[in-house]
Amino acid sequence: IDEPREAENIAMLYNARERILSRANNDRIVLPMSFIIAALSNEGHILDVDGNSSHTSGFMTYGLDTFGSEFRYIVQRGYLPSNFSERFTISESINERGRRVKSANFRTKQDAFEAFIATLARRQYLFFEDLRSNRINRNAIPEEQILFFTYKYFNGGPNSIERLLRKRSARELDRFFRRTITYGSTGNAYVVLAGTQWLGLSGATDPNPAGKYWCSR
Repeated sequence: IDEPREAENIAMLYNARERILSRANNDRIVLPMSFIIAALSNEGHILDVDGNSSHTSGFMTYGLDTFGSEFRYIVQRGYLPSNFSERFTISESINERGRRVKSANFRTKQDAFEAFIATLARRQYLFFEDLRSNRINRNAIPEEQILFFTYKYFNGGPNSIERLLRKRSARELDRFFRRTITYGSTGNAYVVLAGTQWLGLSGATDPNPAGKYWCSR
């Protein structure tokens, strides 16, 4: 972070994460800041303060193609308050598959950040629910795989591993994870996971990095 606008972006992102995770605490949602930044960067250029981006378009910048349709379910989980509806307007668009979707235009960038993180939280919740319904022990899934499948659910949709889940095996999930498919939502999930791990190893999201990383010694 080397200029005020970058610091402002990250401060808003931290604030959004704190708000959403405090509301999602009962579901044991796992969303490290490194993962949120990597996911956000894979969806658009909102953190690139030198580039051009639509700060409040859920469809163009945040990957929130179906937020307008999904909002009520996010509220049902308690991740956003019902009056959050005052902070966006429904926006219809055509996605890459040629389907009309209900996205959203947000009032502010802070609102968009909260919607983004709340949607990640719900997609992770859906993954956990799928594990439960298929009798797969959540505790048998390593955190890196939880994050991988969270983003796959976000980018490819909640039904993107339906056949895999029917095998009812944490070992099969692990085998799929280790295949390293490089295209589609699976490829995108690896990109986000790699970004997450790099940010973690660099100490970029550690609030107290002094002396712990090569860049802070």
